[in-house]
Amino acid sequence: MRLSDAQRSLLAAAAKRVGRKGLFGIGTIVTPDTLLRWYRRLVARKRDGRRVRGVGRPKSAAEIERLIMTMARANPGWGYTRIRGALYNLAHEIARNLTDAGEGFLRNARHLIHDRDSLFSKDFRGILQAGGVETVKLPARSPNLNAYAERFVRSIKSECLSKIIPLGERHLRLVVSEYVEHYHVKRNRHGLDNRLIERSRGQPPDGGRVARCERLGGVLNFYYREAA
Repeated sequence: MRLSDAQRSLLAAAAKRVGRKGLFGIGTIVTPDTLLRWYRRLVARKRDGRRVRGVGRPKSAAEIERLIMTMARANPGWGYTRIRGALYNLAHEIARNLTDAGEGFLRNARHLIHDRDSLFSKDFRGILQAGGVETVKLPARSPNLNAYAERFVRSIKSECLSKIIPLGERHLRLVVSEYVEHYHVKRNRHGLDNRLIERSRGQPPDGGRVARCERLGGVLNFYYREAA
């Protein structure tokens, strides 16, 4: 039987708890001395700092920054990922994966909405701000807030943004504002028994002509009955 390193570690930890005398009283697949030798090797490997200890005095942040600038000037074709790999070869690790211009999933984002988990520390937020991403913290004790936001984003994408090609930021802001107005005033909601959020007073007039109120060139429509 060939055991993996993980299996040897589990057996060695259990053998240490039992003790050498106790091991001789039970059946084992290897000798008690072998199990305890595995444990000693496990402890030695855990306390060995050679894998993480660099050579010489650790570099300061300023020295690493100067090294990055030197690499960038000497290699104009290198992007962030190449420079980060070269620094890793020199035992230096920088953490900018989120805003990496080549691979980071926040590379084109301006804002990051997050909850109040302790993982979003001050240092973490500082890294994002240095990369041009502003963090927006959700209000406390609002477990369903993100779900409502995601539902709105899905609605505006499927009903509006997927049908329009914005011609610039000003045009995009106009499209969003028009949809928000339609969303709150003239869109029936499934969660409200398929009614409007802001219901008009009284009953709709009888016998009047059915008219259409359109927004964004007919992308958004609302039908109502005119007064007779």
